[in-house]
Amino acid sequence: MKQEHTEKAGRANGLVTDSDMSYPNLLMGDGARLEETKKRVEKGDPAVINAFKEIVDLAEAALCSPIGSVTEKLDLPPSGDRQDYLSLAPYWWPNPDTIDGFPYVWRDGVENPRRNESDIGRMETMIYSVCSLSVAYYFTGNETYAKNAAERLRVWFLDQRTRMYPNLKYAQTRLGHGKTNFGGIIEATRWRWMLDAAILLELSDAWSQKDAEGLRQWFGEFGDWLVESPEGIEESWSANNHGSWYSMQLLLCSMYSGNLDRANKLLEEMPRRISTQYFMDGRQPYEIIRSAGLHYSNYNNLAFVDIGRMALKLGFDLFSFECSDGRGLRLGMEYCASFLTCEKQWPAQQVRPIAMWRVAETYWRASKGFNEASFVDLVRKLPEKNLPLAITRLLDPLPSEWEPLY
Repeated sequence: MKQEHTEKAGRANGLVTDSDMSYPNLLMGDGARLEETKKRVEKGDPAVINAFKEIVDLAEAALCSPIGSVTEKLDLPPSGDRQDYLSLAPYWWPNPDTIDGFPYVWRDGVENPRRNESDIGRMETMIYSVCSLSVAYYFTGNETYAKNAAERLRVWFLDQRTRMYPNLKYAQTRLGHGKTNFGGIIEATRWRWMLDAAILLELSDAWSQKDAEGLRQWFGEFGDWLVESPEGIEESWSANNHGSWYSMQLLLCSMYSGNLDRANKLLEEMPRRISTQYFMDGRQPYEIIRSAGLHYSNYNNLAFVDIGRMALKLGFDLFSFECSDGRGLRLGMEYCASFLTCEKQWPAQQVRPIAMWRVAETYWRASKGFNEASFVDLVRKLPEKNLPLAITRLLDPLPSEWEPLY
């Protein structure tokens, strides 16, 4: 649903400016509340201080870790070029019925540890380091953090000798099959907070305008690859969470690179994608059949929550959308809630523990999308006081008038 008025926070890039203040135009986070959050940190507000301390600890650790590049891998992708990203499919294992183990076979929900030897490990380190360093820089003003984050981004995305080419053609390669795997595109979901981190970095002299324009161009080219490549086109057709996360990635890249025509066109099509994902009772037909059905149901909900939160900045309200029979994101989240808090037993398979921080992330961010504190009640019921990522709690804090979780 398109709102009648588009908030100024929906501008493509730079600072959002109104008559009273200017603030970083975050895509995932709440840029308008950054200055307020910084003041709460300075006062030691328990609602944010623990997240701040966690981010600073992570940033300090990142300063001591090596700066990685996609060119450091030992195995070459099929292209023969080290600057093409290469990772191994997580649920594919050596074939027990062949001498050499090829072709690999599928074991749903059971991750092959050899995957960590490919580019995925280095990319994750880069992303988590950039996020913690950039956010720590914003809240402390320490340029050492900004310089390290800037160098990591340059090495991975901008330096002509070490940069990753803007594609994921060889992501989640299935060894022995001789074909690309369009499903590997989902690895780009790890960038979900990194671009907000890069936007904060624009406040530092360590990250030049040329750097910022170069990174926005890189993600614009990646967005082009998503819509034009055979792998991207096939992933866009996926009916399950892969299709949802494809839409989230394309929206994020489009907004960051300033391609708002593409972003608006994507959002106009989102009600149709949402309508195909839920049964009338809230179950998700393409997720419940998986061996980790509850995990993937929440994971799919998080994709729609992220899309919905960004969509609000362009004047689209997907949180109020529902089909004539009630199907929609709200119904899907309400269905999962009692299973995630263990009040009811999940009626299908869940072969591995659920990452409760991701559950907390989903309902925390949804509470602000629906503007209903009731969604945070689920976070309170999670075991061991699980909370969203520290970056979420700082860049997307709950309204101060809501009952605190801490």
